[in-house]
Amino acid sequence: MRPFTPLLTASAVVGLIAPAAAQESSAVDVHVTYTSGDSVFLDRGRNDDLEVGDLVVLQDAVHGRREGNLVAVSATTSRATLRDGRSLPQPGTSGRVVLPPGRATAAVLEGDGPKRAPDHPGWTRPPEERDPDTPLLAPAFSVDPWDRPLRIRGRAHVHSLTDIDRAGDRDSRYSIFETGIDLDIRNLFARGGQLGFSGDLERRVRDIGGSDDETEDFGRIDRFFYRWGEGVDAPLVVTLGRFVPRDTPEFGLLDGVETSVHAGSIGRFTLDLGALPALSAKRTGFDDKQVSIGWRWVESDAEKVATTLALQQTWHDGDRDRRLVIGKVDWSPAKGVILHGDTWLDVYDGDDRTKSGMELTEAHLSASWRVDADHTLRASTSLTRWPELLRDEFPRVTRRLLDDRRVSRGDVGGGHRLGRHVRLNERVGIWSDEDASGVTADATVRLPGIFLDRNEPYVRLFRTDGSFESGMGLRVGDRHRFDDAAVGLAFETSRSDVGHGSRRVRNSVLATIDLTPALDWSLSIETDARFGDDQDGVSLSVYAEYRF
Repeated sequence: MRPFTPLLTASAVVGLIAPAAAQESSAVDVHVTYTSGDSVFLDRGRNDDLEVGDLVVLQDAVHGRREGNLVAVSATTSRATLRDGRSLPQPGTSGRVVLPPGRATAAVLEGDGPKRAPDHPGWTRPPEERDPDTPLLAPAFSVDPWDRPLRIRGRAHVHSLTDIDRAGDRDSRYSIFETGIDLDIRNLFARGGQLGFSGDLERRVRDIGGSDDETEDFGRIDRFFYRWGEGVDAPLVVTLGRFVPRDTPEFGLLDGVETSVHAGSIGRFTLDLGALPALSAKRTGFDDKQVSIGWRWVESDAEKVATTLALQQTWHDGDRDRRLVIGKVDWSPAKGVILHGDTWLDVYDGDDRTKSGMELTEAHLSASWRVDADHTLRASTSLTRWPELLRDEFPRVTRRLLDDRRVSRGDVGGGHRLGRHVRLNERVGIWSDEDASGVTADATVRLPGIFLDRNEPYVRLFRTDGSFESGMGLRVGDRHRFDDAAVGLAFETSRSDVGHGSRRVRNSVLATIDLTPALDWSLSIETDARFGDDQDGVSLSVYAEYRF
């Protein structure tokens, strides 16, 4: 297999521009409150000095280290997108938002360690002469967006993943090589606007059963837009290009235009027009068009209450398709309490073959209560049904499945600091569909610093009831942090009943190395070996990123 030239080029660029000296950084502890679409919502926001573009690092109990970036920030919450295609983490997953040097946060100042004063940049000009009769607190005036300096932020990354499966009669290899760049440029044309870009070049290689390699090369653009207007409450904001709607990311990626008008205390009204790219890795195809209108109201600058109501109409190959109504509410009735609810209503008429009237397609409710610095409680429930669509979003299904298919879930859990060296995260959930029901449970005990400073052994015990198998599992691991690196090692075993009295044992060994020699760039290496019943495989993932 010949090297993928763009991948190697980007790798060289990352290596050349990465600085050698480490810089002091800080971080804010966060937890996942709920997920929607491809978005992960966190329980910290602008009040903790978080900003769009900040690096998010989650410690997923299933997939290990997950990285992403903040794409939207409110006063008390924020929204992030992750960089890999794996399933989204469960509510309650813990992590950190890494902040650049000099940006002190309330979370850092209220931590366990000694209090420190925030870092401030040095004075850029000498003090002005002051009239003794002039008040010290003179009025302050904001700088117009077009007078602000040009700001460029972004990241360049390379990623390779190879998985080999040789269990039973299988002999397959699957590889992904990817390189990409994200850009966020403010005030590019001295008009206070924003240019956003996110694109990847990717090679996928399949080698199944010793046959000839199947190689596929393609490029993908996930974002490419220009936005006129500055700030959430700007009177008029217009976005043109490929983007995710600001208030309704549930509607998905859009190629078109968004016009948002802020009407003061009444709220913000948004109109989106354009095409919906195909739900594929290449993001190509324009068979689907849409128009949507939304309204968002925020109670005050503290953003204790935020409501969103949106309507979307889509067309597939010129035929009228989905009519979707989404309502969302976020409420923070007290400090540390975050409540969220959203509903998806599909409206059907005589043009639809199977369904009619109005149906509740999805509903999500979640609550998070940060009792104090040591304890957080969480609960959530959800209902999901399959909508009738012309768009090829789901595989072809029978009418019975469309009528009866539903999944209900509910879970409770929390996170606790039981002592200086003891952390506990637990979650218990129930689920049911039209055919079966089950119980899932997960408890993780972490022991940071109990044996060595910067060392964190942990034990995770979990139970899963699925539609086709159920069983128990155990993961034991350890993670050690150095000044600019972290090393992790874990062993996981599970035993599942697969029906007819059969039992399946699966085992895996996972090793990770995370290098952060400077705040600007990082390197993560992850490998796991799988063995047991119907398992014989190994995978290797390498991810490098430079942030600027």
